[in-house]
Amino acid sequence: MLHLVIGGSGSGKSAYAEKRCLEYGGPRLYLATMKIWDEEDWKRVEKHRAMRAGKGFETWECPVDLEMLDVPERFRNGTVLLECMSNLLVNELWREDIPGASGGSTDVNAEEKRFASCPETEPQAVEEKKKDGQADGENDIAGRAARDQDTEKRILRGIRHLADCCGHLVIVTDEIFSDGIRYDKETVRYLRILAALNRDIAEQADTVTEVVFGIPVPVKGMNGRKEYV
Repeated sequence: MLHLVIGGSGSGKSAYAEKRCLEYGGPRLYLATMKIWDEEDWKRVEKHRAMRAGKGFETWECPVDLEMLDVPERFRNGTVLLECMSNLLVNELWREDIPGASGGSTDVNAEEKRFASCPETEPQAVEEKKKDGQADGENDIAGRAARDQDTEKRILRGIRHLADCCGHLVIVTDEIFSDGIRYDKETVRYLRILAALNRDIAEQADTVTEVVFGIPVPVKGMNGRKEYV
């Protein structure tokens, strides 16, 4: 049974997901996908640890490679809580150990540095490549699209693997698409892939719930129909 829980920041989606895990019963495994980079991240982790205290969750760190996770047999009839999809995507999209996986750079001057250091990107050379349909920009776009698809497929394989290993899988994801802000290309890229993942998981899910102001709003029920309240 797969249950997708979506909500904005501070919506109460985590508390709701934990509540449902307690209702589902059986042994409970919490998969934490967040990598800790600074003090603010530590505060978030401590907050979530305090929320789970006394609820019987076994916690594992799982920032990447869901499909490689060896879930113990005791969770076959138990519940796995994955939190959250947005952090998992960040880790998978910009990971360092897969050639070409980190298709973007956080250095705003990276492209300028690359062009300055590579004689093949002199204006004349670039124009010649454009004539042949082999310009770096075109190759980069095609390559990045392929990498993005590979990232999405890798995550979805991991979701299917987890669903096969437990009785109930609860996934927490973010609704971060409604703020009306214009973002840079890399952020738009990330949002596009996250939206695609949310759609794909929702299609597979038995239940989808959106949490708004702490109120769970049913979107999809056990029978696969959309059920609005």
